[in-house]
Amino acid sequence: MKRRDLGAIIIESVMPILSWIFLAMTIGLKRFAENSMGIQRDLIVRNKLLNTSILKENLLSIYKWSLLIGIGICIILFFIFMKKNIKNRLWMKYLIKTVSASSLGILIILYYEKVSSLAYPWMTLGILIVVVIQYIRMVYSVYKILTTR
Repeated sequence: MKRRDLGAIIIESVMPILSWIFLAMTIGLKRFAENSMGIQRDLIVRNKLLNTSILKENLLSIYKWSLLIGIGICIILFFIFMKKNIKNRLWMKYLIKTVSASSLGILIILYYEKVSSLAYPWMTLGILIVVVIQYIRMVYSVYKILTTR
């Protein structure tokens, strides 16, 4: 039986589960917000707090540019690894998921002001958390590749 360290267990098992939980929570919140008046009232109050703290317009711009820079770094790493003939399926899987999640995050941020759903700020926050988890997974896989060579 192959022995794995605690970091590998967290990166490969716990973090994907957390990502799916965050996505399911945001989708569930959207569904509940459409059906329950109590949740709608609560979201109105909490959205004001979110929009004045971590989802300000200038911070959304910073998030968007950070995601674009992250996608650029992913693409550069892809070409560097291909040039050095490093082929690791796990890293490629993380790369594709990270670029996909970042692209989704950029789309959600671009349409942030245009969508009138009460759950949209929470969807934005959930996607940004998923993107951070994906970047952590990708950095860990790059670290493992570089330390084992």
